[in-house]
This record gives sequence, C-alpha cells and structure tokens, in this order.
Amino acid sequence: RYVVAKVVRAEARYEVRRWKHDCGRHQKLGLSSQLKSVAFADARPVFWTALYPMALAQATVEADALERKRQEDAKQAAEMADGWSLGLDKGALVSHKGKLWKVAGYNNEEQEYSLTLLAAVPHVGACSSADTTIVAWDEVQPSFLDEDEPLACLVEREEAHQRESRRIATIRAANDRAAKEAMQGGGFLGLNLKSRVCLIGEGVWRRPSREHSGLGTIMDYLPATRAYSVRMANSAIVQVIGARLISPVFWCSKDVESDLEEVIKAHKVERQRLQLVEEANALCRAGGFLDIPSG
Repeated sequence: RYVVAKVVRAEARYEVRRWKHDCGRHQKLGLSSQLKSVAFADARPVFWTALYPMALAQATVEADALERKRQEDAKQAAEMADGWSLGLDKGALVSHKGKLWKVAGYNNEEQEYSLTLLAAVPHVGACSSADTTIVAWDEVQPSFLDEDEPLACLVEREEAHQRESRRIATIRAANDRAAKEAMQGGGFLGLNLKSRVCLIGEGVWRRPSREHSGLGTIMDYLPATRAYSVRMANSAIVQVIGARLISPVFWCSKDVESDLEEVIKAHKVERQRLQLVEEANALCRAGGFLDIPSG
C-alpha cells in the first residue's frame, strides 16, 4: 500500500511512497521516503484511515469521472490545435515523435524550439543529450494534458500562433526589402556593431558550410574598404565581408519598420560622410604635412 505524493497529470501517473504503517522492517532502509511511479490505470484507492469512507469513495469516483473528461477534452483540444505551434511559451507542454516534451527555448531567427523530455524536467541539471533536442516549430504539436480546462485554452493558443505568424511575416517582408535595397544599392553602410546580418548574392559562398544559415553578427566596421568583420552564427569564424554581400535582418526587433527606416537613414548619413572623407583625402593627397593631429 502506498500514499500519493504527487499527481503527474500530463503523463497520467502518480508518484507514491510506501504507507508508513506498511514500512515495518523497511523503515530503517528509508523506503517510506522513496518515490515510485505508478500509472493511473494501475492505482486503486483504499480508505483505511478515512473518517467517512463512503463519502470519500463517492468523491473519488466523481473526481475520476472529471479527470477522464478532462483527458478527453485535452485530446480533442490537441486535434483542434493541429498546426498552431508558433508562439509557444517556455515551459509549454508539446508532443514530438510520440513523446511529451517541455519547451526550453525558442530561436527567433530559425523558428526552432529547444525541447526537454518531460520525464527529465525535474532533473534538468543532469539531462543527457537524449533528453534534449532542437526541432522546427512545425514538428511539435501543442498538448493540453496539463491544463485544467483544455478546451478553454484553444482560443488563447490560436491567438498566440496567429500573433507570432504575423510577426514573422512582417519581419520577413522587412528582411526581403532590406536585401533588395542592399543588392540594388551596393549594401548598407554604417550598420551598428552587434547587428544581425545575413549573407546575400555571392556572399552565400562565404558560409562556413552548405548547411549554415548564412546569419552572422557584425563585430567591426571598416569604412575604408566598405566592409564589416562578421562572426558567423554558431561558429567562431570571423570573416571580413564587403557591405554589398550582407544585409541586415530584424528577427529580434521589437519595431521592425522603425528599425528598418533607421538602417536606411544611417546608410544615407554614412554615405554622405564617406563622400566628404574622399574629398578631404583628395585635398591632402600631396602629403608632406606638418603637425598632423594625433589619432
């Protein structure tokens, strides 16, 4: 006989410990504090310590009926939410390849989820590689097995999916516009350090591998050659790449349209500045100047 210590509804199981009256000789071994996992279907309630056993039994039967109804609702909600997998929050329960997982993170640029196997969540610090994975957003299915009212969560799930879908569409449009202007105008000048960029045109051949996304981060700006030092995503590789071969991306932007306009404005300002620089350099091309300021 055991006492329920925890109900794990998402996996339809209990975590139980041995009933203290049954510990007997095992108590010295500490078995009364050890937890055991038992499936819902394998558990049967008993009422040896109940003051009103029949009333408690009736309440247990009613609770069982409600839980079975909740599980059916969760199954129905999952079927109705098929494809609504964008915008899942960290900690959300999902199904992937027949197993239950928790969302550990979301990659804005790749629309990928980092997942942790549900059974491993209490021991995240000791997770093995088999307990974690990274998958595309459309490879997971929202699960409602841990929700009190699964069907009531459908509206919120659909809204979150549509909201993220609109955000992605807006960003893609801005990225496409930026890439088009970069291709036509010879690239953007004056991009801020730490800006995220992607390789365009012939720049795609500068990827570390064929599978690489072509995304990177600007580490330095080299105005004399109209180039940037770019650290490629998920890599220690830093390359000097001409401005005409990269374009800014806005996956992490909170105001996409505004940030795109700022990039265009900064480019115009920098282009005018470089024109003045060339005129100043031409003025002093003869050389032999005395007392040149330091720096």
